[in-house]
Amino acid sequence: MKRSILGICLLLTIFLTSCRYTDFLHEFIRENAVSGNGISGSSITGASVTGAATTGQAVESTKAAIDGKGESDFSASQGAVRTDIVSGSGVSVSEDVDARMLTAEYWIGKTYAKDQILQDHKKIQSANQNRMDALHEDTDSGYADFYSSESEMTGSRLHVLMAREFLLKGTYYQDKRAVSQSDIKAYIENCAIDRLSDFNSIRFAVICEQTDVRELPTKDRLSVSVDDSSDLLWTTTISVNEPVLVLATSRDEKWFFIMSDRTAGWVPVSTLAFCRDKEEWNSYQTISDFLIVTGQRAVIGGEQWEFPLSKETVLQMGTRLPLASEKEIAGAQKSYGSRTPVWNNYWIRYPVRREDGSLSYEILPVPMDENVHCGYLELTRSQILQQAMRWQGHFMGQGENAAGTMVGCIMDCFGVRMPVKNSAWQKLASTDKDLVKDVPDASNVSVTNQLVPGMIALYDQAPAIYLGVDSQKKYVLCIQNHIVVVKTLK
Repeated sequence: MKRSILGICLLLTIFLTSCRYTDFLHEFIRENAVSGNGISGSSITGASVTGAATTGQAVESTKAAIDGKGESDFSASQGAVRTDIVSGSGVSVSEDVDARMLTAEYWIGKTYAKDQILQDHKKIQSANQNRMDALHEDTDSGYADFYSSESEMTGSRLHVLMAREFLLKGTYYQDKRAVSQSDIKAYIENCAIDRLSDFNSIRFAVICEQTDVRELPTKDRLSVSVDDSSDLLWTTTISVNEPVLVLATSRDEKWFFIMSDRTAGWVPVSTLAFCRDKEEWNSYQTISDFLIVTGQRAVIGGEQWEFPLSKETVLQMGTRLPLASEKEIAGAQKSYGSRTPVWNNYWIRYPVRREDGSLSYEILPVPMDENVHCGYLELTRSQILQQAMRWQGHFMGQGENAAGTMVGCIMDCFGVRMPVKNSAWQKLASTDKDLVKDVPDASNVSVTNQLVPGMIALYDQAPAIYLGVDSQKKYVLCIQNHIVVVKTLK
């Protein structure tokens, strides 16, 4: 009789295991971790995107007993790629990835405390300031300078920000041909560093056209090899309505050297407009009623509309757009005449550049769809995963800061301001430990156990979004071969 019972138990165990009973155990552990049954969940509510390490470690350690841990090295190697036929459609996925993993809902379903608010906006603002304080000595970020009360910047400081003499030491390519040293020197000379004074006036402006920030004042693309499709001179893409400091003008007067709270670089003159004074400029950082672009991109306007909507405009995720007042909306409706989009639209104050370079506004309609949200999203793990998965499959082939740009756009939806350059991310790994985790080796269980869904993991020294565990493997959303993909930590 005892042998029969043992045999039935063994068969039942095998059956449940084949049905992914381990996933049930994971969810059971997560529920108990949050409810306080055996593992304290109270510390999850602290000022951290990831939840406190104590709870995360306890849960992940218990999961480790069920799953086991990966033994392979953590690197950016591509691994095998296969093409699966999923629901009648051809989908190319990385090794160990299947169609279920390509939806945010799949990973959200595996996430404990998925809808718990991790930080309110007050705590987010405080964390932003702490992050800036930690990075104020980073010469590339410009954090200290951006929020300084100074009206001038020294020539020596500007020289540090603008100098790109290191480019003279390498060989670079454009359209598969080698770029001459004379061409590189011409790019650098266009920076007009020799025109800098001991003290240089700071002008205050707002971005009125989404544009790329460049290392040098040129649209020419440089790469490090003939077959390299990246752009060495691309720093990041800056959103419409971002306040910036204008610090210098190129020799050909076609470019401004600007600083945002993320980075510094060159943008075309036509892409920004000057504020009347610093008070107007400061108002852009205290907007209370606004839309946030929550889609990977949002498109407004098109040829069916009159100017200025007649040109289709693409806005990247995280773009913040001030909402118009009732008085402004009433006036705009009259000006649009028979084409007035009265119903099912938000109305925004969209920045435009006057002929003299000064700042003005147009009151424009934006459709009420899934690509925009009124105000910041609530900072929860489920929302972070939703925003992250909107990027999958998109091309991000500009340069080495592509991952920082993507993660920055994701976190902008919550009001969380993050840096762009990899050097700044490395510093955050040591100072912002609850938010950013450096994972140089996936076989280091003590490190990987601290990862929780929605956390920013440094993937080969670049940021990625940690998604969760499936079949003993950990997964991230990252950039690989210039494409945003779901893949395992290897």
